Amino acid sequence: MQRIRTFIVLAFLLFLVALRLVNAQQINVNGYIYDLQTNECLIGATALSVNGKTASYSNNYGYFSLTLTCADTLKVLFVGYNPVVTNGLRNDTTIFVYLLPRVAVLGEVTVVSQQQRQEFAGEAYLSSNEIAKIPAILGEKDVLKSFQTLPGIQGTAEGTSGIAVRGGSPDQNLILLDGIPVYNVNHLFGVFSVFNDDAINSASLHKAYLAPEFGGRLSSVLNITTKEGNNEKLHGKASIGLISSKLMIDGPVIKNKSSFLLSARRTYIDLLARPFIKSMADGALVAYHFYDINAKYNHKLNDKNRLFISYYSGQDKYHSNYNETDKYNGRDYSLQADDQLYWGNKTGSIRWNWIPNQKVFSNVSLSASGYKLENSSSYYLEYIESSETLTEENSTRTSSEIFDLSVKSNMQILLLSNFSIKGGLNFSHYQFVPSGIATSLSALSNFTSGNYNIMTEQTSANQYSTYFEFQFLPINSVIMNMGLRAALFETQQTLYPLLEPRVNFAFDLNKYNTLKLSYCKTSQGLQLLTTSTLGLPTDLWVPSMPTIKPSVANQFSIGWYHSVFGKIDISLAAYMKTMQNLVEFKDGASYLYEDQSWTAKVEQGNGHAYGAELMVKKSMGKFNGWISYTYSRSLRQFPTINSGNQFPYKYDRPHYLNLVMFYRKNEKIDYGFNWVFSSGSRTTLINENYKLAVSEYDYFVGRSHSGSGNYYHQRNGIQLPFYHRLDLSVNFHKEKTKYKRTWSMGLYNAYWKKNPWYIQSTSDGYLGISLLPIVPNVSYHIEF
Repeated sequence: MQRIRTFIVLAFLLFLVALRLVNAQQINVNGYIYDLQTNECLIGATALSVNGKTASYSNNYGYFSLTLTCADTLKVLFVGYNPVVTNGLRNDTTIFVYLLPRVAVLGEVTVVSQQQRQEFAGEAYLSSNEIAKIPAILGEKDVLKSFQTLPGIQGTAEGTSGIAVRGGSPDQNLILLDGIPVYNVNHLFGVFSVFNDDAINSASLHKAYLAPEFGGRLSSVLNITTKEGNNEKLHGKASIGLISSKLMIDGPVIKNKSSFLLSARRTYIDLLARPFIKSMADGALVAYHFYDINAKYNHKLNDKNRLFISYYSGQDKYHSNYNETDKYNGRDYSLQADDQLYWGNKTGSIRWNWIPNQKVFSNVSLSASGYKLENSSSYYLEYIESSETLTEENSTRTSSEIFDLSVKSNMQILLLSNFSIKGGLNFSHYQFVPSGIATSLSALSNFTSGNYNIMTEQTSANQYSTYFEFQFLPINSVIMNMGLRAALFETQQTLYPLLEPRVNFAFDLNKYNTLKLSYCKTSQGLQLLTTSTLGLPTDLWVPSMPTIKPSVANQFSIGWYHSVFGKIDISLAAYMKTMQNLVEFKDGASYLYEDQSWTAKVEQGNGHAYGAELMVKKSMGKFNGWISYTYSRSLRQFPTINSGNQFPYKYDRPHYLNLVMFYRKNEKIDYGFNWVFSSGSRTTLINENYKLAVSEYDYFVGRSHSGSGNYYHQRNGIQLPFYHRLDLSVNFHKEKTKYKRTWSMGLYNAYWKKNPWYIQSTSDGYLGISLLPIVPNVSYHIEF
């Protein structure tokens, strides 16, 4: 026994000596990766040893850290940029790497290679250059619409920015702007998103493996980072379009030490359309506009400490006023009517990045996010009857709010060259006003006035969470991520403990083939009550309650990624997802104008989704782009809805195909092409024998197939005809002495396909109403 103990002690001492000798030959290299021309950090760039034994990806701040041997060479790669090679490193060091974009004549678009960019299964990435090249409605480039062109990510309605990811709903996507959740992402009732593309640096969406640091949603995480600003010279962009104008300016506050970014966008639909609306509305004054502002400041305290301050504000405003004085049946009367609808977001954060040594990166942040809706309607009627002046007055005011205050702390530690750990803590406090409705009525002179308050249920909730994640490279061809997120959702003295294990494996089968497997459990304590597919601002955020449990999802995913000589990337993925405790309105229920708690109008049930995704992407050359196809099903089942039978979810569209192409003729002209083909939207018809009619009497009325049936009893039992649309764009660039100018032109729905926006019941049957015919756009941009 004594010999065994002696042997164990000697073996342990020899191990320590060997480990010390190995570490003596290794150095730790960390630093930041930037674009040489703009000084913006590059997210997802690859820093690796030339011998291929270690690699690291730059995070959202451009930071990387890895271990090299003294004899090794550091190489930094990012698609669309010339690589940088650094050798002669002998000691632990912090470096700053600047990559130069490749010469534009190569015609390369920075579509990032699946093989080089993707660390995890189901990760999709778009750069600001990609977003700028995809054709868009009215010329407004939109990050959410751009992601709709990728597999597994579907649009929710014609022309809108909402996304449904792998059988989920829009509220199941955690959408972060510089790490801050945004609760309503729609301008103009969903036609545009709140994200100004001029301010965006990059965007990544995770739909299979959600890193444990992200929580609170079931389906995906969309992480949008804004530009930090050029810390060497002043830079700006400006554009004028058919319905909006934008301005972005950034530059140094203290050269090479701190910088700022400020961008603003405003529509002028109200100014352009006011004369036409007034003539068409018989004197009524109708106005609508939206605006948004992004601001960011970052300051480099020293090589180990940086401070970031971010702010966003945006609002939509609709107002209608009508005045009329006339005679009716010989009586004088006057009528005044007024309608107003305002909604908007505000977010803000302060973040501190700290690098205590070459192996540790940490950040601490304090953030706030708020969304508010106000809707009011009133009218005043006065008339004379039998020499007596009679009045009638009615007003209704609806408001809804959600406010989120969060504190987060995250840390990443590189323990060994092939082993790192992440961990963190998070606390979020939520305040809700699901719906406050105040109504007053004073009818005629002999009626008593009344005041009513409906559904004023102000409440609050807290969520505490912690997580850890290990990343381990046991051999050069295998990456393993294993983590656990633990959360505690507190609502009205009720506690919901939630454990969410998450695992990801990536196997490099050879130089050109990678296999990825993942399992992810997620939970969601917040719910969005909605009765439409349009993402209307009247949709309400509510928390889980003692009688409403948080939703839970489990997803398994497998993916195969193949690179054809580094020029064409092919990905094939399949997934299966189960969901419990989903929330849905009962048949015939609505949250509006009923003196009853919303919890009594909903019920919880289950769902499951499955599908397969294919994407072929070409990143190099004058012709580039991708084709993506998704086959998916999304089904739901609730105890009383649809007689307890399983039914298709409203975003169940089995087939979804996108073809996106770019052609750069030369440095002066480039073209964009986007074709969409998908299964039609789903709807519920209440008549036992319905009729889908075809009408040509007005171009706003969509065509749909004629037919009849008796699927009235099944929720979402009717699937409309196939949807398809073609979008085109062309950009004309010219370099001036002090600035670059671009003319952009395009067509949305170029061959005028009348895709139904909604279904309307008429005496002739059900008509598919199309609101978006061919939509041209033209805009002028300058960059200096």
